[in-house]
Amino acid sequence: MNLASFLKQVDAMSEKMNTKQLKDFIHLQARFLNETDREDFLEQMEQIQNPMTVVDDDQESFKAQYMELKNMLTRINNGDYCLDSVLNDDYDYYDDDDDWDDYDDEGYVFTGIDPIRNTIEAACYFVHGAIDWQEYDYGYDIAKCLNELEITVTGDYLEYEHTNLINLESLIRYDLIDIDYKQLIRETVYVAYFKNPLQDRPAAIYEIVNHNQRFNFYLEDIMECGEELPEFSQFIVLWIDYLSQQPADLVSDLLDDAIDLLDDPESLLLVARKYYGEHPGLYLKYLQLYHDTVEA
Repeated sequence: MNLASFLKQVDAMSEKMNTKQLKDFIHLQARFLNETDREDFLEQMEQIQNPMTVVDDDQESFKAQYMELKNMLTRINNGDYCLDSVLNDDYDYYDDDDDWDDYDDEGYVFTGIDPIRNTIEAACYFVHGAIDWQEYDYGYDIAKCLNELEITVTGDYLEYEHTNLINLESLIRYDLIDIDYKQLIRETVYVAYFKNPLQDRPAAIYEIVNHNQRFNFYLEDIMECGEELPEFSQFIVLWIDYLSQQPADLVSDLLDDAIDLLDDPESLLLVARKYYGEHPGLYLKYLQLYHDTVEA
């Protein structure tokens, strides 16, 4: 059972339970928790009792952080802060067959990373905090800045790599920053979902996912980033329709993931009929999922 169907059933069943039944159920779950999970369980209960809201002073502080990070990320992107690079003379660039080997992490010595690293790591923390505080506008803007960030590199890197720009993935590969990039992508999609109106969400999310094609993308991962996604049943139909307009070789996995979360055979059949030329597999997916319905 996928997460969307599971949550729908949980919501339906919890609405039928009275207060005592809900208390008994919570007590039962608590009894079977691993000891390592007990503190998190209590914290989650406390958050439900006292939902986090941003008071005026905190909101001003949050906005000040946003302005500072936005300014620094813009300056980094403009080349005001950059990296310098030299070849590592102690690194063996040749393999055993005397063939030129690819440069790896040890191929260059970089300097000037401190202000860049500090800003990027603070910005990632800010995006995570924006989800907790439900400040999606600020979070989305900073997340987009990170997603599009390119750092200027001077020195030997330009001569041997034929580019003077380096992105977040490369900074991680060269061990220059320590961030969870996959989690950043998930949280970027999450804040994009809340920031954009329903009709604009598919395009905004696809832009992020398409920019990070190397990483597997699953909507269930996004759903677990924070609050339950509103209008999800409407969104998933629009998302499948939008993906069906893209080249099949780019979106086949995304379509499979989305269809697994769709609990609406009629919508899937409409999309399959509409885009059968580019995506004939949609019909097959429909038959695989709803074979019994079709036969009936």
